[in-house]
Amino acid sequence: MKELIERLQGAWKQLSLLAIWITTIAGSFILPLPLWAAEDEHKSYTQFILFIATVVAGFMLFFTGKNKRAKWWLRTSIITFVLFIASYFTYTYIRDEFTMPYNNTAVVIGKIKVEDYDKQLNALEKRIGRKINRRELLMFVGGDATRLWTEESIASSKWKLILSLTFCYSLFSVFLICFLNLLILKPVKS
Repeated sequence: MKELIERLQGAWKQLSLLAIWITTIAGSFILPLPLWAAEDEHKSYTQFILFIATVVAGFMLFFTGKNKRAKWWLRTSIITFVLFIASYFTYTYIRDEFTMPYNNTAVVIGKIKVEDYDKQLNALEKRIGRKINRRELLMFVGGDATRLWTEESIASSKWKLILSLTFCYSLFSVFLICFLNLLILKPVKS
């Protein structure tokens, strides 16, 4: 009877891990992209990188069958959770730094201004008679960030966003797999 229970537990573990992996793969295509990535040429890059990150996290499944030590999974879960939290805050900072709201979406901005940036800013301030901020200037140019920042700096900002989101997503997937292994391997006290 004990052998049957152990076999069922092993099968349940593999099914659970496979279900998490399939769910994260499906989620990388089904879940809506962040506003900054939803409507431009980087949409397919973002989806593909998230998919690759999920596949890489899925390789943890091959490792799960070989490592049966709960302490190792506990340490790995804690480390990946802490790294996930740090990467989430990093992504949030990068998102806030490199995007601005415009017309119910998020526009990716750059760091290097175009040559006539100050000229546009001064003309608008003179016309309305007060100082304005970057958000108002973006509204003035109709949300076209390329009129205010160089295309290279905007592309750099987009890649920083994509990579930080990918790192965050990967760590979360690995954390889920590690934590599930910990729950499965941890002996239940009766």
